[in-house]
Amino acid sequence: MSWIAWKKVCSNSRCGGLGICSLLATNFAMLSKWWWRFHTDTNSLWGSIIISIHGNHGGFDFNDNSLMRLPPGPWKTILGINKPLLSANVDVNSIFSKRIGNGSSTIFWNDVWFGTTDLKSLFPRLHVLETDKGCLVSARCTLLSGVVHFLWGWRRPIREGVEREQLNNLLGLLQHFSPTNFPDTWICNLNDTNKFSVSSMRRRIEDLILLSSVEHVRWNKSLPLKINIHSWRLYLDRLPTRCNLDDRASLRGLFGCEELMVYDHFLVGFDSLPKSSLQSNLVG
Repeated sequence: MSWIAWKKVCSNSRCGGLGICSLLATNFAMLSKWWWRFHTDTNSLWGSIIISIHGNHGGFDFNDNSLMRLPPGPWKTILGINKPLLSANVDVNSIFSKRIGNGSSTIFWNDVWFGTTDLKSLFPRLHVLETDKGCLVSARCTLLSGVVHFLWGWRRPIREGVEREQLNNLLGLLQHFSPTNFPDTWICNLNDTNKFSVSSMRRRIEDLILLSSVEHVRWNKSLPLKINIHSWRLYLDRLPTRCNLDDRASLRGLFGCEELMVYDHFLVGFDSLPKSSLQSNLVG
């Protein structure tokens, strides 16, 4: 019989749980590590093999149809990790972002390098007019004498209406952008170091997919683990008492006694003891 939801058990103690790591969150975090390593370990042998198979961007520039045509395997799972994470309100594109230097390794339309969405999704009409949809940021934005110049490659002149409006919005979005002479770098927005770690990613996922409560779990390190867990279950009223078993129809017909004793009476001895004091009486 399950007494406490597993999501509650896996939640951090500051959120009312026991702090047991979620296997789902850990798996997603470890898959995300390879997303991060591919973009940061540019000189690795395994990365070169991935590029030779899936192209210069390792398949991260594939659309959904291209991704579905790939044979099953670990790398296909890594490429599609953002989709299941989005269902848990975790957006990889907002966690991993590009810090633009000279723009020589960032695709202007497809990569997420300005904000949290790629430019082809923000300005679809302009993307259709682009002659080189795989162009780099350095090919479209150049710095001459301290002034940023935009070099567009449209297949025909921009028309008035939606196209002109999207171009004006794009120029307004990029008005404060200025390339530098440094190479592009990836940053992780999970911590102040801007570096990725599996533990920080796991905690972020757990905070979003697990149950949360404002009640902090009291934990006495001087007591055995089983005593702390027992007091936690007592606080949540999730012990196999006769009253709780009767609520789950587990004792009906077994005993002739009609009156059932609740947990705070037989464990502590007071019918009206405040619930917040129950754990304190056991764990101190």
